[in-house]
Amino acid sequence: MRFIPTRVHAVIDYIVGIALIAAPWLFGFAYLGGPAVWTPIIVGALIILYSLMTRYEYALVRVIPVPAHLGLDILGGAFLAISPWLLGYADQIWIPHVVVGVADVLIALFTETVPKRLPARPTEPARHTGNTVQTRTAHPETPARSAENPRRPGQTPRTANDATDRTANYPSNRPADRAADATTRESTSVNKPRT
Repeated sequence: MRFIPTRVHAVIDYIVGIALIAAPWLFGFAYLGGPAVWTPIIVGALIILYSLMTRYEYALVRVIPVPAHLGLDILGGAFLAISPWLLGYADQIWIPHVVVGVADVLIALFTETVPKRLPARPTEPARHTGNTVQTRTAHPETPARSAENPRRPGQTPRTANDATDRTANYPSNRPADRAADATTRESTSVNKPRT
């Protein structure tokens, strides 16, 4: 039963990441040094990093799917919870690590795996569908580039006469020049001896 929206989860991720980075000073164990201090700082920085790259609200670059993000949350939370015993500092401090680690796992287990409404960002990669390239832009009224509309937004649209308009001014395409070319070809072929 997943009931936490991805929008709420995104906010929680950033808050937990910042709180973990500040935890040694917030909970007064910064003086211990070593893995007791560095473990929450590193886990918090990683949470912020992969949150910025997850395909959900409040991300900068959306490349990590939400289910993969939730898997990273579960792994990170489990590691944080067992780190006092795994890294050998449980006799000095363990409560903040276990509480935040277990909370991170539980939040991941109860978070929805698909965002309800994902705003478009210009940094998202293009999606190819047939001969049309669809890009997600900040302005949905911007036409997609396709075989029928190969120009960029804001450029003058192509007309059916573009090809003839571009070549109409070349000498070989003017009616008088075509007639002269035909006459020249005939006269040169008459004067050549046949072999």
